[in-house]
Amino acid sequence: MAVLEGLEPARFFYYFEQLTRIPRGSGNEKAASDYVVNFAREHGFRWEQDAANNVKIWAPATPGYEDRKTIALQAHLDMVCASDPGVDFDFKTQPLDIYVEDGFIKARGTTLGADNGVGVAMILTLLEREDLPHPPLQAIFTTGEEILFVGAQAMADDWIDSDYMIGLDYSNNKSILAAAAGMSTVTCDCQLDRRPLSAGADTVVEIELTGLQGGHSGNMIHRDRANAIKVMGELLSAMREKFPQAELVSYTGGTLINVICYRSAAAIACPAGDVEAMNAFLRAQTELICRAYSHTEPHMEFAIRTRPASAGDTAIDPQRVGQLLDFVALCFAGAYMMVDDAYTRAESSANLGVLEEIDGLARITISMRSNVAYHFDQMIDQKMKLARLCGLTPTLRSKFGAWEFVPDSKLLEQTKVFYQQVFGVEANVAQIHAGVEGGVFQEKAQRTGRKVDLINLGCMNYDVHTPKERLEIASVKPTYELLCKILSEVQ
Repeated sequence: MAVLEGLEPARFFYYFEQLTRIPRGSGNEKAASDYVVNFAREHGFRWEQDAANNVKIWAPATPGYEDRKTIALQAHLDMVCASDPGVDFDFKTQPLDIYVEDGFIKARGTTLGADNGVGVAMILTLLEREDLPHPPLQAIFTTGEEILFVGAQAMADDWIDSDYMIGLDYSNNKSILAAAAGMSTVTCDCQLDRRPLSAGADTVVEIELTGLQGGHSGNMIHRDRANAIKVMGELLSAMREKFPQAELVSYTGGTLINVICYRSAAAIACPAGDVEAMNAFLRAQTELICRAYSHTEPHMEFAIRTRPASAGDTAIDPQRVGQLLDFVALCFAGAYMMVDDAYTRAESSANLGVLEEIDGLARITISMRSNVAYHFDQMIDQKMKLARLCGLTPTLRSKFGAWEFVPDSKLLEQTKVFYQQVFGVEANVAQIHAGVEGGVFQEKAQRTGRKVDLINLGCMNYDVHTPKERLEIASVKPTYELLCKILSEVQ
């Protein structure tokens, strides 16, 4: 028996469960893309699959709706792959282990993929309905949304040729999304100039930082959650001042640029005679740090372990250590500016997403977002100048503009009316600090001389991009009914 059998709308939950069985982490979407293609074949729809595994499906209008405006429905196939500490899960091969609890769908120990399996399942459910009147429809399924919209950016510009577009990548049905932030990534590389451990440095002290909340680096960035890369940097800087002869062996953190870093690790080499004093200092310092961050990170935890140094251990050059730690200390992570006095949404922000060692370099990948072009450019420039001042090499890896609010949107005005009819309350129109692909689609349409009228809708997904991710079952039906109403009545 299917886990979600008996839930309504039945076909939505059927498709959603099917998607949870298909590994579809970013960069591994081929099976999910082929699943959508097979759906199109089985239902007799025209389809196209490009080299990036994006898929577009065309569904003809029902009788009497041929002359209405074309509507494109859009969702992304990939999901963020994150698991709880200690959970041994292979996102490239294993199906998600989903279950229902207290009115929510969840996955044991991992992300659920409701972002954006909800959107994909909703589109498939709508396309297969034979009794729903609708204008000419298009369905666009993108890949790599969670890794800087690489699928949407690779897509041919002429795929964006509808009059209206409804994105289904919004984790909220309490409002209609009408604008989103632009996003960029900058990598900052520090040469490590590794060398053998000093004579007498026969012991390695390993430090692991876990238990931080993490969360989406856009819509949660203003909540003052600690960044594990920053916190570990604070600890290493304090320890380096106290024990200047200690040698840094490794320092890493994070796996995804669009997640507030919630885990970090480091290793320090020292003589065995210094271990007792170093451990005492680390215990005192980590207790101080945990107290300082207790209001937002009550479960922050440091694990400290000691082992003999091995033949493979090498030390990072002290000057390079200083450059790296100075940059981490000075590089602000969090909300730069807010849009309101109530502190509900960031306008511009930065996140230190990943610190990794690649080919003799320590590479820090920073994601930045803004809803205002001027502040966006200033923030990027500041990060790159800071990197150069600290001796690091910055590179702008990607940048796409914001999906800007269109006050005279015909699609938005009609949807507000339909929303009130379905939900019984006036629609709230939202602009978010997270990124969705709308800005990319608008740019593509502009390059071909077109305009696309765009909104974004969704169900209630909580704690996306974390292993606590969950989908509120009761939110699905009204969102589905709203979409049916839009397709059958919009002018």
